[in-house]
Amino acid sequence: MTSLKNIFLICLIFLVSNCSLKNSQHTSNINRYFIEIETPNDKNNLYYKENLIRLFHNNNYDATKKYILKTKISFQSAEVLSVGGQNNLKSIKANISYELKNVDTNKILKSGLINTFPALSSTSRSHYSQDNNIRHIQQRLIKSSAKSIYMHINLLIRRLR
Repeated sequence: MTSLKNIFLICLIFLVSNCSLKNSQHTSNINRYFIEIETPNDKNNLYYKENLIRLFHNNNYDATKKYILKTKISFQSAEVLSVGGQNNLKSIKANISYELKNVDTNKILKSGLINTFPALSSTSRSHYSQDNNIRHIQQRLIKSSAKSIYMHINLLIRRLR
């Protein structure tokens, strides 16, 4: 009975390890392209560019397909009332403009504008905590915007193949 359990356990480990190896080889072969990311040089756009570089894993310099992604992130804020109607809150949303260009043909494949959902700041009397809160909201919006543009560009490139 214990030998049957041991054989079952060995088969299970072998099956799981083979499936995981096959899956990792498949994901490494998906991105056979290189994307150069260009953004303006202000603080928020550089942080946005770093997040995009992490997502795209641009280590395939000898790829057959090469693209340039020109992108820019900006923020809009508006004053809104809290649920109780007694405090003012800031509603901040990010606007991302992008343009994807093929390097070989110098043709613009896609350009557009993506708007995020607004994020609300907390109510505080301290200017330091308000500024800190706004910076934190902008960083969260930058990360989520980088993920959404990454998914958008990946879908576009896969459709082109």
